[in-house]
Amino acid sequence: MEYIDGITLTKFSKQHQPPILYKHLLSLLEDILPGLKYLHSNHIIHRDIKPDNIMIDHKNNPKLIDLGLACLYPDLKCA
Repeated sequence: MEYIDGITLTKFSKQHQPPILYKHLLSLLEDILPGLKYLHSNHIIHRDIKPDNIMIDHKNNPKLIDLGLACLYPDLKCA
């Protein structure tokens, strides 16, 4: 498991004054799409994507975390 030196997207967005721009937020979310594609190509559904489950590292790279509710499909066996 990779250690991520960073903060959640929730904390990241609260630290930005004025609030984080939608353009920047969309850019961060676009960066997690390859991870979701990888999960889906391996028949895994995350099932808990939310700002608290996206970490932003010290280089501003988003990382999708917490696969505790993930399930395999098509049979939806929970991991």
